[in-house]
Amino acid sequence: MTTEGWTLIPTWVGRQPSCGDGDYKISTDDTTAGSQGVMEADDAVYTALTLDIGSGAIIYNDIEGANGWTSCPGDDDNVLAYLNGWDSEIHRLGFLSGYYSSASYNMAAASTVSHVPDDIWFADYNSNTGTFGDPYISDSLWSGKRIHQFNGTHNATLGGVVLSVDSDCIHGQATGAVVPSQSCSYF
Repeated sequence: MTTEGWTLIPTWVGRQPSCGDGDYKISTDDTTAGSQGVMEADDAVYTALTLDIGSGAIIYNDIEGANGWTSCPGDDDNVLAYLNGWDSEIHRLGFLSGYYSSASYNMAAASTVSHVPDDIWFADYNSNTGTFGDPYISDSLWSGKRIHQFNGTHNATLGGVVLSVDSDCIHGQATGAVVPSQSCSYF
């Protein structure tokens, strides 16, 4: 697809916060959570390679906020331990690490782990089509390495086909291209 001009944002939806939805959870034990992050990174890289997404590409780990994009008491540390395990293993395997979540859910805290994600992709449906100026994330963090999802799921018609899409602005890493200046899709 990249040979046809598409830019991809490979996204891995693995374990989720212990108090969130679903059954595939991050452990409440920080050591186990870190190990789970390593195992998820191994699976994500294996899958990327089978899809001809080679080393050096970025893979974003999608960790949805729990209970309406807020954290649970005691949940933040194990989510960050999981993310740290993911980041270290993704880097060890020759890929770049990305982190997708709500701007209000652990996004700024992700800058404090020992293995910091290379890029972030944050959801904040605030009608700001820029990648900076978000109240939850300092502009000094991840400069030029951001994607902002500014509009949630909605229908758009493309080529006569109705699709369910989100709207994003990118100023950072994607597979098939590095976007040096901001580019937005407004569907």
